[in-house]
Amino acid sequence: MIINPKPPLLAPQPRRTENKAVVADNVSKAESKASEMVIETVKISDRTLAVLAEQIKNLSGANKTADSVDEAFAKTRVMLQAAASSTDVSSDSSAVSDLKEYISNGSEQRSQANLKELAIDNLYASV
Repeated sequence: MIINPKPPLLAPQPRRTENKAVVADNVSKAESKASEMVIETVKISDRTLAVLAEQIKNLSGANKTADSVDEAFAKTRVMLQAAASSTDVSSDSSAVSDLKEYISNGSEQRSQANLKELAIDNLYASV
């Protein structure tokens, strides 16, 4: 084996030819781009908050509408209850007595009564 007494030659390292002004300009561009991105993110966040605030306003409007509807139904119910309590249904009424009689009959008797009414109606229709 042969040993070479000379050490291998190393390639010289290239010198940086960029000057400090170019580096500073690149750093400035990167910083401005980063600040533009932050500003755009803040604008997007502001728009998002505005949309959310609008939706919350719409929900509160819907709640007010629902409350108004509930209030109207409650007033109507109170008025109907007051009207019903002031109008007494007398037990002597013929409609009430007919209804009680109809309910007291069994389903078979009701069916027979309905058939009799149909037969009478058909009889009068043919005359």
